[in-house]
Amino acid sequence: MSPPRTSPPRTSPQRTSPLGASLDARSVGTREVTVTPLDVGWAVGLPDGVGEMLFQSGAAAEAAARRLAQRLSHAGLPAKLVVRLRDGSVAGRFLFPPRLDADGALQAA
Repeated sequence: MSPPRTSPPRTSPQRTSPLGASLDARSVGTREVTVTPLDVGWAVGLPDGVGEMLFQSGAAAEAAARRLAQRLSHAGLPAKLVVRLRDGSVAGRFLFPPRLDADGALQAA
């Protein structure tokens, strides 16, 4: 006779960030996404130095950076987008707070 089956202990599901690392939304800070000029083109710097995406136009780079910041926000992570001009000055800073549902809980990604 085999021992009775028991279910594993219930734990809250571990969430995964859009960049692949597991996370607990309460333990992480604001993720900074940057748009910076290059000699030829523009770069979108990813949070935590994961890498960068390259674009020929600043408009395409900014659009991609906004989409990334929105995805982080919908995953429960606060994000900040910083856009720089060719002279190095800051053109704008945009905040993307974590999205909450009607009960005040983080939305599932």
